[in-house]
Amino acid sequence: MSTDPKSGIRDISFQRRTDGTFKKVRIVFGPHHFLELHAEADGKVDFWLGATHHGFRADATEVESELYKILEAVRAQFPENILDHTPFWEGRTRSL
Repeated sequence: MSTDPKSGIRDISFQRRTDGTFKKVRIVFGPHHFLELHAEADGKVDFWLGATHHGFRADATEVESELYKILEAVRAQFPENILDHTPFWEGRTRSL
């Protein structure tokens, strides 16, 4: 187990709109990685993944979204890392 303060899940933060819906969720992990979800009031969702100051964004609003296409490309390129039939919310914790 690492005691390095820059390892593991380092921070989870979020912003809500005045109506209580989520506007942004950010997770910082490892030495310099981040994942963000940005939700527009109209329902559009952007997925961001990066390291320090570079990464990519993809629309994640629809089933056949940009994110889905990127996911399929990554699965094809790295078949040894494929996750299928993963339990959703295994060991579920409290809601934010």
